[in-house]
Amino acid sequence: MNHSQKSAIYLVIAFLPLQVFAQEEPNLEYDLTYGISAVGLSGLYVGQEDEVFAVPLLVVTTGNWTFNLTEGVSYQVFDNGASRLSAGLSYAVPEDVPNTALYEGWTREAAVSANLNVQHDFGVFDVAANIATELTNEHGGTSGALSVGRGFVLGNVIVEGRYGAQYLDSASANYLYGVKSSESTAARSTYDVSDSWSAYTEVSLTVPLNEQTAMSGFLRHDNLSDAISRSPLVAENERTFVGLSIVRRF
Repeated sequence: MNHSQKSAIYLVIAFLPLQVFAQEEPNLEYDLTYGISAVGLSGLYVGQEDEVFAVPLLVVTTGNWTFNLTEGVSYQVFDNGASRLSAGLSYAVPEDVPNTALYEGWTREAAVSANLNVQHDFGVFDVAANIATELTNEHGGTSGALSVGRGFVLGNVIVEGRYGAQYLDSASANYLYGVKSSESTAARSTYDVSDSWSAYTEVSLTVPLNEQTAMSGFLRHDNLSDAISRSPLVAENERTFVGLSIVRRF
């Protein structure tokens, strides 16, 4: 699963166990949430078409540990109901770019990152932040995000909106969008991506079908920074993710 697909799937599953099943206090040794998601995302790179794909979802929680098929592993360090802090390891496979001359010799390998996530609920809204550092020396960069969200219940529908900004340092941005001097060809010139912030908006709707099953839809729209959109590999200055999923919890 490539970087963008993994990000899209993560949006589907990230808050479902918390929002939909929070009323339960399981006494089991582990929690299992599984399901299926249909996701669409718009093309971003030159020659890349819009995609629609289906991906299985699987999250296993035992104690403070969570194992997510599409994200990695995390440990809940602190949670008092209003504030949460977690740390973990995540992985990403590079973008599946078109097989054209533009990308010949432009190769990226899978990367593993250590991450720290914090969120505080102020009642009317919450603030969330995360930071990740790549560990496998594929690029050695740091990325992060800062966002403000608001959730509410409308009938039996759980609605959440979130607005934030995604940060990529130069190393992380060049891993995704840059062209090193050793990679320049007649089809693509050298391009060094500077540190950047890209704004994004997320909206999700979740409908519990029963005590163990829920259906969720989401939309995310990213407005990419000029440093990213000016890359010779990038055709657009924005990207949209949409998805529909159904999950069930044991």
